[in-house]
Amino acid sequence: MNKRNKFRAGLSWGLGITFFFILQNLLSNESQTSKEIVKSVVSALIAGAISGLLFGWLTGLSSKSKFTKNTTKVDIEAD
Repeated sequence: MNKRNKFRAGLSWGLGITFFFILQNLLSNESQTSKEIVKSVVSALIAGAISGLLFGWLTGLSSKSKFTKNTTKVDIEAD
């Protein structure tokens, strides 16, 4: 897996988590002041960025794993 694919995987995961956290925070808070909304969005962006970076890094590690390479070998006979 190259860096571009790891970046794409991390970015899509991070954006999804960010959206989920924003939605969760906005639906679970009883007081919807502008300060609370800004805090929810900022905390969701930080959490999404961290989880996206971790997801991309772990995806790259797992793709380089010997266990993954050994279990995905497919031997095809000549006929």
